Amino acid sequence: MNLLGKILVVLVTLLAIGFLAVAITVFTTHKNWHAEIVGQNTQIATLNAQLERLKSDYKQTEGNLELELESAENQVVKLENERVALAQRNEQAQAQIDELAQQRRDLTTAVAQVQAINQRLGEENQQLQQTIASTLQATDAAFNETVKSTSELHEAKVMLESQLERNAQLVEQVGGKQ
Repeated sequence: MNLLGKILVVLVTLLAIGFLAVAITVFTTHKNWHAEIVGQNTQIATLNAQLERLKSDYKQTEGNLELELESAENQVVKLENERVALAQRNEQAQAQIDELAQQRRDLTTAVAQVQAINQRLGEENQQLQQTIASTLQATDAAFNETVKSTSELHEAKVMLESQLERNAQLVEQVGGKQ
């Protein structure tokens, strides 16, 4: 039994060393499950807080989106009203443009008529100026003739007076000698 005892002692020693190695391996690779649970619980709490924050952000964003949608709808209504007002103003402006175009055509016609009248009056003015010029020439000629005749008459009068005076002197001389 001695051999069998030795084999068992060596076998038990080897098994003890094997179990020791397994125990060391288990101990070195062993996780602290309590710390792991605490870490996981902390992570779960963080994720839950983040989930609640995201839900709150989602609700706030959804509320903002609804407000923006309502604001956009209001802006669409406002822009539609502005479009209608602009269309009306455009129609009014077009009516004014049409009216101004008609006035321009009327004024163009009136200007053409005035130009024709001015042309006719210009021709009549030239004829009148020619008539006035010829009348002035005739008047100047008649005036010159009158001046000449008056001058001749005056000379004749002066001559007559001088002859009468001379005649009176001669009559006196002849009457005084007799």
